Amino acid sequence: MRRLGTLCLILFTLTGCSEAEKEKEIAKENVAGLKQSLSDFQSEDWAHLPEGDAAIATVNGVPISRKTLEQHIVNQPEVAPRDLLERMIEMEVLAQNAAKTGQGLEKNTLKIRERAIARAYLRNIFEKEVTAESYPIENVKEDYRLNKHVFWHDHDEIRAVQLMETCCDAGEGKGGCETEEELACFAEAAPRIAEYEQEVRKRLAKVERTPEAIKKVLADYRSEIDTANPNLRYEDIRKPIRFVVGQSHEWHKGRYDVFAREVVEALFALDELELSSPVQSSFGWHLLVKLKHYPARHWKADDPRTIAEIRERRFPYFRKAAFKHRLRTLKKRYSLETNEEGLKILDNLTATAEK
Repeated sequence: MRRLGTLCLILFTLTGCSEAEKEKEIAKENVAGLKQSLSDFQSEDWAHLPEGDAAIATVNGVPISRKTLEQHIVNQPEVAPRDLLERMIEMEVLAQNAAKTGQGLEKNTLKIRERAIARAYLRNIFEKEVTAESYPIENVKEDYRLNKHVFWHDHDEIRAVQLMETCCDAGEGKGGCETEEELACFAEAAPRIAEYEQEVRKRLAKVERTPEAIKKVLADYRSEIDTANPNLRYEDIRKPIRFVVGQSHEWHKGRYDVFAREVVEALFALDELELSSPVQSSFGWHLLVKLKHYPARHWKADDPRTIAEIRERRFPYFRKAAFKHRLRTLKKRYSLETNEEGLKILDNLTATAEK
């Protein structure tokens, strides 16, 4: 049947056609095929229930197969049967809308369900209407009011990770490691931290320079030498290091969380995603990587940079909400009927699938 390929692609996200079947049907059922004659939803070309099957719902008279639903329940017992039925109905609604508007499917869109539907069926309609720029300016202003500190602050922010070896407790109020034993430990650790630097550089050269990849290299290396050197620790500095350029290190005390002056200076001098040479502070030896540097900002609500950044941040959520609204609107245009008797047996089908 002409509709087989379309259904294979539509239902791929529920049950999955084999790669070979998918490729074959893509070749047979292209956009041109959809445009030719797939607007008669009552025809055999569009829908057909095998003998012994029954409709558990209909969309524009097109039956939703009870046997297909039962198979979905068996394959996905973790999903509520009514949710599976709702997905099948949504797929049918979108398939019919796609056929009417001549929208086709592309094999590279078969990823997660929402992205596949949005890009495959509505890419020439929905995505042209729902853009980052369509996020209402009133919402932008409200986001700015709630998060003004992100756009207006005097300090630079640095996010970083480190390997650190210390011979003393850098507790609150302690000025540094000062005893004779602690200082001797520092001297002993110096050549060791230099070896760590060389090994970490070799490992970083083999991976993609992304924050996650760099963090994994440092964390894995720390785990490997845990027994040999329990004084070495890995730290993902999740709380940003804040520093007002031009102000002394002492000035920051009482205003911001204060890191050792040598650490802050080394991080400011580093390029992003680069490993430092060994840095000695009053508390220990550090190998630092600056993941991201956020300069001081003084952006107003109507600053084009503010508007663009808020829209970029909020757009994925805005797009998802708009898509759900679009689905509801489309479904209202089609005649949807459910078999109430059939719906009553969904709980029994679930119980059967769990046995």
